[in-house]
Amino acid sequence: MQFPAKAIYENLIFTTTGEVFALYRFFGVSYDFLPEQDKKSLIYGLNSIFYGYEGRGQILFLTEELWCDALTYCRDLPLSREPRLREEARRHVDTAVGSLVANRAQARRSYLCIRLPVVAEGLFSIREFRDSVLEAWAALRKPAQIPKRVLEDAMRAEGEMYNHLSQLVSLGRADAEDFVFIVRRAVQRYGILPERPAWGERIALSEGTVTAITEGAVLDPHLRYVTVRMDDQELHEVFITLADVPRSITHLDKEWLALLDRRLDFPVDAVVHFRTYLPEKAKKKLAARRGMLAEQLEEHYSAAGEAPRKQEWAAQIAGDLEARLEDGMPLLEFAAVFAVAGRTVQEMRSYAKVLLQMYTPAGFKACIPPGDQLKCLYGFFPGAPFGRHLPAIVADPGYIASSVPMARQEVGDGRGFVLGWNGKFPVFFLPGLAMQSGSGGIGIVGTQGGGKSMAGKTITYLCGLCDARAFVIDPKDECQQFFKLPFTAWKIDLSAGGRARVNPFALSPDPRRAASIAKDFLDVLLEAHKDRHAARRLLINQAVQKVASEPPERRNMYTLLEVLDDLAGAVRGGVLEADEIQEARFCARILRIAQQNALGQIIFGNEDVLLSGREQITIVNLKELPLPRPGVQDAYSQLTESEKIAVALLFLVASAAREAMFRVEKERLKVIFLDESSHLLRVPAGFRLIDDLTSISRSFNIHPILLLQNPSDLDERIINNLGYLFAFRMKSLAEAQAACRALGIEDEEVPEEMGRLPDGFAYMRDTVGRIARVQIAPYPEYLLDVFDTRPAGGRKEAS
Repeated sequence: MQFPAKAIYENLIFTTTGEVFALYRFFGVSYDFLPEQDKKSLIYGLNSIFYGYEGRGQILFLTEELWCDALTYCRDLPLSREPRLREEARRHVDTAVGSLVANRAQARRSYLCIRLPVVAEGLFSIREFRDSVLEAWAALRKPAQIPKRVLEDAMRAEGEMYNHLSQLVSLGRADAEDFVFIVRRAVQRYGILPERPAWGERIALSEGTVTAITEGAVLDPHLRYVTVRMDDQELHEVFITLADVPRSITHLDKEWLALLDRRLDFPVDAVVHFRTYLPEKAKKKLAARRGMLAEQLEEHYSAAGEAPRKQEWAAQIAGDLEARLEDGMPLLEFAAVFAVAGRTVQEMRSYAKVLLQMYTPAGFKACIPPGDQLKCLYGFFPGAPFGRHLPAIVADPGYIASSVPMARQEVGDGRGFVLGWNGKFPVFFLPGLAMQSGSGGIGIVGTQGGGKSMAGKTITYLCGLCDARAFVIDPKDECQQFFKLPFTAWKIDLSAGGRARVNPFALSPDPRRAASIAKDFLDVLLEAHKDRHAARRLLINQAVQKVASEPPERRNMYTLLEVLDDLAGAVRGGVLEADEIQEARFCARILRIAQQNALGQIIFGNEDVLLSGREQITIVNLKELPLPRPGVQDAYSQLTESEKIAVALLFLVASAAREAMFRVEKERLKVIFLDESSHLLRVPAGFRLIDDLTSISRSFNIHPILLLQNPSDLDERIINNLGYLFAFRMKSLAEAQAACRALGIEDEEVPEEMGRLPDGFAYMRDTVGRIARVQIAPYPEYLLDVFDTRPAGGRKEAS
């Protein structure tokens, strides 16, 4: 059995039979959660490729098992040089790489190999024959010698083909390295393909070169499988073909190639051979077959008075098919081959049994063709013929399009730290990568206990390994676990019983910025953001400006009270209107009440050295902060004084975090961890602050992490500025529907599924809009205990 390809030039494949194929790689599409109309458009685009095309080709649906050594894993990670963090990073890398290996982590590659309308006759001369002999004897690899005329014709035809295809589906030109991967994967279908030196854009594929690409693999065919031997290793491959398919595929959930990644937890490869006929030729083939069928039906009627129902159905289908051919639809023959492999025959057979059981209930008839296993293996090589050993199935082009070979399950950054899993596909997160193309904002929503806090702290931990500076706002005192890790952390206790104090007028070294923060804080505390309080806003602005004009040591809340008293006493001086004087008295009274409040005393500090964010991780504890209860947060007038102070204090600390991160060198990665951020989104000043953070995160290299229970609190503008969005379990169906709208999911079943998500599972949208159901998996595993906020033993009991 001869290797089909003779030479490679970029994405062109020249075969031994004088044919020329073009190799393209499908770009992955997050198909599962697309709107139904977008799914139909995607299928229609692939279906349209076959219209106007006559020839044959292959669709290759291949698994890439990921290379998982520590050096490769760390290649793109900007890890800290601090010895303690390097040691912690080593522990993460060891456990993450071990998990990748144990779970056979993989990615999906799919290709379209299509014949070009050119004939490469006289491609190989006596000189090329001589070179191939020398190569076989001396193991020399020479560049392919392709006649200039043939190459020009092929490149011209490929350019036309690419322009046509790229308008219909999302794909790009493959290269010689893709060809080498396909060949190596065909004979090494179990485990990781070690990295090899680049082959270049031209390859002359003699026996010696093919042997070098396949690393000397020896193929030993058996009746129902193939054994592949390489050095001291041995693996076994079994090939399964489709003997028949359902009469029609009418539902969008029957994508018979994409199903492999949804339902199976072991690698499966597939190749679909196809041959298309233009309607004119197809009608002649159909007419001949209909004639044969009519004769068979007549014999049945004359002999038994009736014909088998299957043949009557075939006659009806043939009539429908003829009508579609009249409308310009091409006819298509295709054959599908699936391949699985195992280290042992028993492992291989168990995988094959599961694969057969998956397709049988769907109406597909799959079988293991005895005696043709080696031919099936060769069918995975690009440019391989549509052999007679393959059961050809006649169908319309929509049957191949409905397989959706461009569907992908991958989500995340594609490189970096392992953040979690989507089945057998790892979810990678590379700190700072999102800022290169958009926003680094991270939104995490979900009910308590679903895993959102674990996800936020895991992301902060991974950024910390890259020497990021982090500012953590912790209303529930759940982030003190960072002290158990080798980070330099500093905790500031701003709880009601703590001794720390903060000065709202000293949160920025820029006096104008400091005054602006103080004004926004007072607007929140004194409800000046409401429309009916325009006079109060003017008064607060005037008072803040007076305080800002004082010497630095007098810029504090005590001076503000003095200014308000002075303004309140200006009754007949003509300085203020009566309503403004009334507002001054009201503001002074409210601030004095706050001063007597255990929580309100926190804002009466004289300096601000606490919130400078000078350590790697600054944790601000706001434990027992009396934040508004659900259901009354929108009615601000119903809040108690303590609740108003709590919201204002949360805003003040968030403003301090922003200012502290602004003062860190721009090139250094930064994280602002905002728990209970929904309370900020409900007041205008807080919304502007979060909107500002998510909008400028790219410019200042900041990952703002927003944690909140209700996704309905996220404004569309905020959602659009989030690079990543995670939705964990939701108790409320309405909130689950809001989460789906934020993610861009229109599937009506997902909101109910979101209410049943296990702990640690979430629906994730990444920076390029891909969506998947993922499980967050912190590495090392001890982080599950370190970051667990439930009572002792809670995680074990829950599991």
